[in-house]
Amino acid sequence: MTRAAWRTLALAVTAWLTLTPLVSAQDRPLSLDLPPEGSFRSHQLANGVTDHWHLGAAAGQLVDVAIEPIGITLNDTLAWPRVTVFGPGGTPVDDATAPAFTLSIDTGLQFIVSFVAASGGDYEIRVAAEHQAAPQLPYRLTTRRHVATSDTDQVHVTAIRLAREALQTNAANTPEAHQTGLRKLESARALLQDRTPEDEDIAALLNTMAAVHYQMSEGAAGQALDLRALERWRAADPMHAHAYDEAERLWIGLGAIEQAAPDRIVAARASAWRA
Repeated sequence: MTRAAWRTLALAVTAWLTLTPLVSAQDRPLSLDLPPEGSFRSHQLANGVTDHWHLGAAAGQLVDVAIEPIGITLNDTLAWPRVTVFGPGGTPVDDATAPAFTLSIDTGLQFIVSFVAASGGDYEIRVAAEHQAAPQLPYRLTTRRHVATSDTDQVHVTAIRLAREALQTNAANTPEAHQTGLRKLESARALLQDRTPEDEDIAALLNTMAAVHYQMSEGAAGQALDLRALERWRAADPMHAHAYDEAERLWIGLGAIEQAAPDRIVAARASAWRA
């Protein structure tokens, strides 16, 4: 090869490297296996990246998955991820652009995708960072149910989608949007109460309705709904009641410590702050 040919080749390679974007491993879509039913997996969602979670489902199986972003709240609408589901052959199945539940305004945001598989095969859940400001968004994905369907499962799917619509509407943050969101949340709650009264999601819906009332500065209504939710959580599972009792015991104990030695507590806090 002549010197002129080498020079031409070198210029071509340089131009290709300059014009072709380099894709790092961090920026590529990440392929992950869905955890078994009743278990979860924690992960970091990189800004501008989509995580791909894979699962197999038989025709008629209910798949119900929760994605809980850590560190964003009900008011952080621009930071909400988008969760979409595709079935065999890339068929769209579900699309969650808003959470279904929030345990309070400041914590407990949950995006839920819930569907009954129309056909057997491979399914994919994509978690995408659309307007995420932080370079990494930690989240926890939990497979809540991955079982053969029952007569009430389609009711559950409908209620979940109503709840997502409610919080999508509520995101407009106007009095009318709050009222419309509350009506949809109440419709979802009534649907579950009528067909699956033992469903724990009824408690989550009550917490979510309470959070909307707090947004509206209606503290009394919010507190009443939170108390109803608490009773449902306690009744739903003995472990819930035990966890609440332990938390209450620790809270009372901390209060007693502060009353007994307020100067030491203040000094310790000040030392920790300076450190």
